Amino acid sequence: MEDEQDQIEMLSNELVKSFLSTIDILSALVSSQERFYEGSHCHFVAEKSAIVARSLGLNESEIFEIETAALLHDIGKIGYSDVLLSKFPNEMTGHEFDLYTRHAELGKRLLEMHSGFETISEIVYQHHERIDGSGFPQHLKGDRIHIGASIIGVVDFYHNVLYRRKRDRLQHTENSSAPANAANFLQSTQSRYAQAINHLKQKSGSL
Repeated sequence: MEDEQDQIEMLSNELVKSFLSTIDILSALVSSQERFYEGSHCHFVAEKSAIVARSLGLNESEIFEIETAALLHDIGKIGYSDVLLSKFPNEMTGHEFDLYTRHAELGKRLLEMHSGFETISEIVYQHHERIDGSGFPQHLKGDRIHIGASIIGVVDFYHNVLYRRKRDRLQHTENSSAPANAANFLQSTQSRYAQAINHLKQKSGSL
């Protein structure tokens, strides 16, 4: 009986290791296409989403699922062109925006193929839904949206406003000296921070 218990424990540990290894591999793939950010977008969103989830009193299992979903929320964008990834949604053509909105469903399809990713894939699927139903892809409203998806939506927006670089800003950064770039970045971040916070306050309860 003791040998059976040891074997079950060993298999459970191996499954956990395999699950965590899969997350590491997938997150590395997501990070590889984050050329238009200051720092890692997926790791920032994952870290801050976990902090928000914990501050809201969610349990550790829920926090882990939300953090993992945040880490992989843009996995559906893998293979998208730099031309598309360099644009904000309001800069896209109709065709580009249609392609962009598919990344949530593509991410869900990819993740739900892996055992143990059921809830995580659903959170990824919903992370662009908004309280008033104006989001995508299902136009869910209010409590129909998973709380993890709502958290990720807020943190994702915040990081995009502060740390996402358009193609012209990326080119400027690559050609600039470090001190000048650091000074310009700090100055521009102050206004972008105010913009992000003001938007979040104004849209609280609607988006």
